[in-house]
Amino acid sequence: YRTTQPNLDCTNAIIANAKEKFTKRLTAQRKGGNLPYLYTAKEEVDQAKFVADRIQELLKDGFKPSDIAVLFRAGFHSFHLETELSSRGITFVKRGGLRLIEAAHIKDLLSLLRLLINPLDRLSWSRILLLIEHLGLKSVEKIFSQLIKSEDPLECLSTYKTKAAWGETVRGLGSLLKRLHDMPEDLPDLLLQLETWYRPHLEKIHHEDYPKRLQELAHLRGLAARYDDAVSMLADLALDPPDQEDMEKEKDRLVLSTMHSAKGLEWKAVLILSLAEGRFPSPPASFRAKEIEEERRLFYVAATRAKDFLCFCYPVFISVSGTGLRPARPSRFLEEIPSDLLQLWKKEMDADEKIYQKSQYMTDVAGPSSKPSEHVQQIDFQNSPGSDQAGPGIFTPGKRVRHPIFGPGRVIRDISPKKIRVLFDVAGEKTLHLDYAKLSVIESYPGK
Repeated sequence: YRTTQPNLDCTNAIIANAKEKFTKRLTAQRKGGNLPYLYTAKEEVDQAKFVADRIQELLKDGFKPSDIAVLFRAGFHSFHLETELSSRGITFVKRGGLRLIEAAHIKDLLSLLRLLINPLDRLSWSRILLLIEHLGLKSVEKIFSQLIKSEDPLECLSTYKTKAAWGETVRGLGSLLKRLHDMPEDLPDLLLQLETWYRPHLEKIHHEDYPKRLQELAHLRGLAARYDDAVSMLADLALDPPDQEDMEKEKDRLVLSTMHSAKGLEWKAVLILSLAEGRFPSPPASFRAKEIEEERRLFYVAATRAKDFLCFCYPVFISVSGTGLRPARPSRFLEEIPSDLLQLWKKEMDADEKIYQKSQYMTDVAGPSSKPSEHVQQIDFQNSPGSDQAGPGIFTPGKRVRHPIFGPGRVIRDISPKKIRVLFDVAGEKTLHLDYAKLSVIESYPGK
């Protein structure tokens, strides 16, 4: 077998919990190798930046782009990474699902957004106006000829005179774009309002997979939250690698791939994204035993694609359609890997990030009774913010606590007999009322 023993020890542990027991245990013929890495990301944007950084480091270390693969359960899980890679000029090929900017519904919504910035974008007008029923190319050209003559193209469209059946729809679009153009910009909200106009057209054209496409539009809004303005977002998404259709040039490109599409392939370096409940296993499989076992085998397949470098990524917060970010536990499969078979990714971190990184892995992944391995960086908690003032009851300053939503944190001061201030590892500082907070004390904490 062409991988290393540390990688195989980890993958053997993954499959060991399968209901259908496998009698064969893989053994490496190669000597040496590092333990697989685990990176705990704050959320999926942080995860994308981390993976892009690692890719650049691997390339500097002599890896070819085609030596590296990033694997994920579903096509939309790579959207943040695609944007990050494009913004850094890193070319890639995606297997198993369309790239973000290749999907028709994404192109449609981005065309609407582009019209707010440039109301005289002919290609965007053609794409959007042709969505409207009974409106053909000749009518589109006629409308555009009026817009380019006008001092205010959006106002011109909102009052466009025609007896055609599509006239009201066109005027409604013009009024919407005019109103949004004059509004203070909040990019996710802007996209949501454009999407509201677009949805009936999307459902009519793509009724067979309308829910899936709607979900991907929601993920586009989540991606938009990382940008201050539409111009920056459109600039990043426009950075498309050249000659994308040239199959010969794909031979030396970084690969982004779904786990299913990675079967039978291997790479020197493999990074696996979004190992969080709600991402992997996928929600439809979350509660059915047969599907769970299939997901476990898929994880095993993904992890065994790596010849040298293997890295698992777990985002503590994931984006959920309609609700924004929500906390997510590590994937149940990740939790089953013994902590001594993984090493945390070491990086230069500020004090808050160190507390965050350590606490999430040791309490959520390795379990509260786990001992830090020699690979896990020890954290000094004595120098973090605190107070000598006594707190209410058992929740005294310096005490480690856990909240059902905000996760682990540390009491930094008491405010009143019923209120305390807690610095959470992920969510930051929060003031909590003890009658409602449902806090519990973490009796022992690794590294304390």
